[in-house]
Amino acid sequence: MKDLRHFNITPFSSISDTLLYIKQSYTTQGAYHIITANPEIVYEAVINKDYNNIFKQVELVVADGIGVALPLSWKGAESQRIPGIELFEALLHDEQLGGNGVYLVGAKADVVAKSANNLIDKGVNVCGYRDGFFSLELETIQDIAIEIKKHKPSIIAVAMGAPRQDIVISLLRKEGVNAIFIGVGGAFDVLSGNLKRAPILIQKLKIEWLYRLLGDLRRLPRYKKIFNYFVWLFKE
Repeated sequence: MKDLRHFNITPFSSISDTLLYIKQSYTTQGAYHIITANPEIVYEAVINKDYNNIFKQVELVVADGIGVALPLSWKGAESQRIPGIELFEALLHDEQLGGNGVYLVGAKADVVAKSANNLIDKGVNVCGYRDGFFSLELETIQDIAIEIKKHKPSIIAVAMGAPRQDIVISLLRKEGVNAIFIGVGGAFDVLSGNLKRAPILIQKLKIEWLYRLLGDLRRLPRYKKIFNYFVWLFKE
């Protein structure tokens, strides 16, 4: 079985340990890209050369997905699942890391607007937001970068799913946007109130993936990629 630490995934025992690591490794003069990886994301990095390059060069990859956290522990690491939405919320409420607020990028216009308003209601400083429906042409990315830099956020959350969200982050970095970047997938659906997370018991049993599948069987084709991930993981 492969050691995922050799694939740029860092094991953590808790959210607080993850925050401490970020504080020790992040300098505010540059950009800091966090990928919260589940089996689908890891396998996308295996089969997609361009995404592989991004995945292996980012500052931090954490195990968001029991299928990533458990193999790390099997290799002797003290590893727990670090849910991306929980890490994102922890960053938002950390004065040192999130003090200058957050800029939201992604999802449909109404979804990201609801997410922003709900975060503001919780006391979060939302500097700005925009939907995720834009081209990756240089001129468009430059315009977005200029808009974000006006607000000087501490955190930029990009919710588009992998690999697109991480490609967008890498393009914004090239345009000189410096902040903690975190790809948050479908988190805006939850933060907007349009989608509920699994009940706490389901989360503790580490079967959120099954809860999501049973709630939306259209997700079933995605599990082929998860199957292929485990084939890759155990293939020597």
